[in-house]
Amino acid sequence: MIKIRELENDVLSLPEKAFVRFSAWFHRVEAEKWDRKFEKDVCSGKLDRFGSKALKDFAKGKCKEL
Repeated sequence: MIKIRELENDVLSLPEKAFVRFSAWFHRVEAEKWDRKFEKDVCSGKLDRFGSKALKDFAKGKCKEL
């Protein structure tokens, strides 16, 4: 398995065009992983307390229109 330090060095040594392509790919993968984790957390109810608090604050008039 590739070592992190080697990977970092390889990425830093990429030509500009290849770095831009790699960066776009990496951000896409990172966003997809975050989306899957967020969806899992929502489905498991892990975030319900935040939604409940927001609804209570709204009902108490603690929110303002953006």
